[in-house]
Amino acid sequence: MKTFCKLLPACSATALVFVLLFLGSGHAYALDVKLQWDASSDADHYVVYWRTGLQNYDVSRSQNVGSSITYDFSAPDDTYYFAVKAIGEGGLESPYSREVCALGPNDLEAGYDRGWGITSGDLAGFKVMYDSNDPTPTLGPSNALPPIPSVNAVGVPLNLQPSPLPPFATPVKIFIPCPGWSDVIELDIYYYDGANWLLANAADAPDIVQPGAVGWMEPGSRENDNTSIPPTIAIRVVHFSGVQAGTPSPPPGSGPDGHTGKEGSGGGCFIDAAASP
Repeated sequence: MKTFCKLLPACSATALVFVLLFLGSGHAYALDVKLQWDASSDADHYVVYWRTGLQNYDVSRSQNVGSSITYDFSAPDDTYYFAVKAIGEGGLESPYSREVCALGPNDLEAGYDRGWGITSGDLAGFKVMYDSNDPTPTLGPSNALPPIPSVNAVGVPLNLQPSPLPPFATPVKIFIPCPGWSDVIELDIYYYDGANWLLANAADAPDIVQPGAVGWMEPGSRENDNTSIPPTIAIRVVHFSGVQAGTPSPPPGSGPDGHTGKEGSGGGCFIDAAASP
């Protein structure tokens, strides 16, 4: 399995802050992982950490590197987790980057031989599973997408890449994180077609794809999971663009919305400064 990740820096004069994004994975039965990131003038070098399962990062599994590193793992059935720290002048360390994982076969669903996910930061809970014969799914910057008009958006928009592209031969399964919600069955799914946000799938009609998203989302593919952390909605799509969950905003002056799944008043969105795209 080949795996590619990218680390995108966002540095200030007082701290080193980085974001680790996954750029792809490869064939089963062998795991070749390549991590790469944009260098920062504030960093002298970088330290890469990896782990499997519920293990903690072990300093013996860290390595001082320049701007990229490749690993060959002998136990490809495991799911591997990766994070990077930047080291600056005088030993100043960044926090861990956003953690990404390359899914092993035991964590992939039937019909898929590749997959990856994000396990920390503002996109924690995101996963994607796909077929190795199709283009590699990646994520672009979330802030490249406009906000959804008149919608209480949940979490961070997923800027699915590459886009546009021909349809996937095998629909790709994506897991949309919904932080701050206890019952994701109440959430609608919105699709960005490159120009406008469109309602793709309504909470009260979960098996139906709305007209604007026909040809993007596979009908009947929605799966609500309130037991994951954070809760997620999984759907299958045949090509990539932006996607986000949310609920319609109440009309001005109508008072609080009537949805009961919301926890707190933050609209389900949380931002980790160490993982801002």
